[in-house]
Order: sequence, then C-alpha cells, then structure tokens
Amino acid sequence: MTLRFSLLVSLLALVHIGFAQQFTAYLPKNGTVTDNQTPTFKWNKVAGATEYELQIATDQSFTTNLLTISTTNEEIELSTNLDFGDYFWRVKATALGEIFTQIYNITVFSPNALDDLILWVDAQNSIVDENNFVSHLNDRSGNNFHPTQPNQDFKPKKTISTLLNEQDVLFLDGVNDFLQIEFGTTFNQPNTVFTVWSTLSGSQRVLLDNFTNLVLDINSGNNVRLFGGATLQYDKISPFNYIVTTGIYNFGNSSIYENGTLKTSGNVGNFSFPGLNIGRWSQGTSRRFHGYLAELIFFDKVLLEEERLLIESYLNQKYTPVIDLGPDITVSYGFCPTTIGVEKEWFQSYLWETSETTPFISVNETGNYAVQVTDIFGRTSSDTVYVQFPDVPTPSSTQFCSGESITWDATLAGDYTYSWSDNDDNPVKDIFTETTFFVTVTDANNCSFTSESISFEEDNFTELISLGGDLELCAGQTIALQSPPNDINSYLWN
Repeated sequence: MTLRFSLLVSLLALVHIGFAQQFTAYLPKNGTVTDNQTPTFKWNKVAGATEYELQIATDQSFTTNLLTISTTNEEIELSTNLDFGDYFWRVKATALGEIFTQIYNITVFSPNALDDLILWVDAQNSIVDENNFVSHLNDRSGNNFHPTQPNQDFKPKKTISTLLNEQDVLFLDGVNDFLQIEFGTTFNQPNTVFTVWSTLSGSQRVLLDNFTNLVLDINSGNNVRLFGGATLQYDKISPFNYIVTTGIYNFGNSSIYENGTLKTSGNVGNFSFPGLNIGRWSQGTSRRFHGYLAELIFFDKVLLEEERLLIESYLNQKYTPVIDLGPDITVSYGFCPTTIGVEKEWFQSYLWETSETTPFISVNETGNYAVQVTDIFGRTSSDTVYVQFPDVPTPSSTQFCSGESITWDATLAGDYTYSWSDNDDNPVKDIFTETTFFVTVTDANNCSFTSESISFEEDNFTELISLGGDLELCAGQTIALQSPPNDINSYLWN
C-alpha cells in the first residue's frame, strides 16, 4: 500500500460580504500536518451569528463535503476519525446572510501511513520505573522492534523538554546509558533514518550504531556524520541544540539533511542494519552518547521527496508548533493597553509589524497585529490577531442644512467621562455652525481615547434654489429655476 500526500500551501481568498472585520478561523493553522485524526477546529465569533457550519472536503471547490457539522459555538472537536490524507476546510456563519472564512488546509498523517516503515519510537511511548528510567521503547511501526535495556545501570532516563513543546525525551548520560534492538533480519541499503536529538558533549559521541560500527555520530565534536564504511559529514560544532536529522543511506547517492535543509551528499559506504544500538558504540566502551533523543524513525527505502517533507513537517509540528496568538480580542470596557502575544521556549526570535521584538506587546488601538517567529529548527511562522477596543460613535454626516443643526452623540455604555475640544463635558454635542470638533473619552481607570478632528459644514444649497414668485401660467408656458447653481446633478419635479 502506498498513500500519496502533498504539502499544501496558502489557498483561496476569503468571501467577504459587508462585514467590518473579516471572518477568520485560527486552529488548526493553515498547512498543519498532524497525526491527530480528530482535530479541534476553532474560529472567531461573528456578531449576530445564529449558527456556524464547519465544512470539510477533499477538494478546494467543496463540490462534495466530506463532513458538514453545525453548531452555535466557535469550535468543534471531531468525533469521527479523518483518514490519512489532505483536507480542505472552512466555516460558514449565518448572520443577516452568509459569510465564509477563507479555505484552509490540513494534512492528517502518521509515519505508519507510508510503506516500508521498520522502526518508529519516541520517548513518550516507553516503559519506565518509578524514577523514570526507561527499560523499553514501544515500536509504533507495528513490527514489534522494541529497543530495550534490562540493566538498571544502563537505562536512559525519560524527562520533559520545554524546548520541544513539553514533549518527552530520553536523556543518555554519556557514561553507561544505551538501548538495543536486534531486527532478526538484515535491512540492506537504501534506508532513511530520521532523528530528533541534541548533544551535551563536545567530544566524539555515537548516537546510532548497527552492531558493526557507528552509523550516526558527532565526529570529534566538529561534524555530524553518517557512516556506512565511508564517511559522509558536514561541519557542526557540538554541543548543539535540538535538530531534526534526516540520513539517507544509499551507497554513493547518500545525503544528510538538517531541519529539512540538504547539508551534504555523497558516498556513505555499504553497511546494512541487522539492528541498532542507541547511544552505544559497538567498537568499545567509549563514545557513549551524551545528550537527548526525542524520536527515531527508520524506513527500509529512500523516501520520495514529498514523503520526506511530510515526515519532517510532522516532526516540526509535533515538537515546535507554529505561533498561535489565539482568537481575536474584544475589549468590552475602557481604553487601557492590553497585552497580546505568546512566549514559547522553542521560539528563538520575534518580530512584530510594530517592529517590536519581544514575545508580548502592549496595544491600545483597534486593529490587526501580526508577528513572525523563528523556532529552534530555523523554521519561521506568523500569526495575526485583531484587537477591538470600544468604538466611540461618530456622526453619519458632517453637513447640516442652513438654520438647522447636527448632533454628534459620543455616548458609550458604561462609566466614562467626555471632554470636547471646546471643553464641553456632555457626551452629546449639538453643532449649529461650521466648525471642527474632537472628543476625548476617559474611562474609570483614567485611560482615554481621542477621536479624530471632524469638520462640519453648513449646506446652504436650499437658499440658492428658487422658482421665483407665484405665477399664473397658461397651457404651453414654462417655469424654471431662477439662476440655478452649476453643481446640480439631477432634477425631480412633482
């Protein structure tokens, strides 16, 4: 069985029908690759909406919806499993008509959806004692190749990494710790091996060994090396932080990728894999691995490019999820600054559209706020949140007829004080003459908002229009405006 997947990118424009703020969803993020077959979908509230409808399809034209679920809430957790594959989704809101979010895509994927998966282990799926020392890693491939360590003195320890989304990792002490699995058969090249790992030592340390010699190590503390009888390596000073290494063992056409970027290609030799030592070199007691291992995935083939990208995206999303600022924010009262942002240890840098570079920023104006982050794998992601402060009303027109007035009612619900540009403190301003006004509204916390200055004009058009005095007319005679202005656009007689 071979399942084909594709990594989908940004899609169609949203459909927007006269709403002040566009209707958006915010989870799952567009382009998410996840092994969760019952994901939760979340979107922002639409004022006055009586119902929402989540639509999920396998084509972006939604000719046939796979799932259609209605709710009055702003989220839905699926109760039906999605099969592995690519999906398009959107939400329809019913509120004085229909409004849709843009179309988003999600890929539901697991490594065991691909053929020739031999071994798949992570720290989360392990057997530990009361002190979290690991005796057994559960092979998630279904092949029952479970790496084990029966000797208490040699057991690695399971711990949690805040750098990797609070996921479990194995700590190997560099002295005794290792795990081992014999396959019971030999897997010859080509092979593809994915590891999520970090090092704590600058010396030569072996992460993976095939019972004959090392196959993935830190060579003299200066290189990440694949070895299969010949050396294929690239420069990298150890110790180093977590990376995703993709090693392709394919004789003279072998490659090493770091975080999805090709680092080097060439000949790795012709070693095969009768089994694996994890953290131990078979040639002696030295070079025990000192660092952390989060996940190991082994395929008995060279993956297609799209398959490699899927595995790497799955690992990225699992261990370093993209930035999520959450739902849009409505400030129900007041004008004091509100704090937006998110801080995660796997984010190494932040850049807001305001040019600020901190995880959190303080804002006091209505609008969209966007941030871009870079994570420990060098991957960038961005998100936007809309912040709505109380909206001080403004008049619908700035013109008034001669001899009349116009009213600007700036009243907000709640405890506010008002100060106009002429020092009037009434929330309602009646305007009789051509002038310019602005108003400052202050909340109970002494935070204020000052409107833009608005100029008002008297419209004396009616004074310029006249048919003259009363007339007695005979049939065929005409009547006309007296000296009409030049800027009349249309006429309507009774």
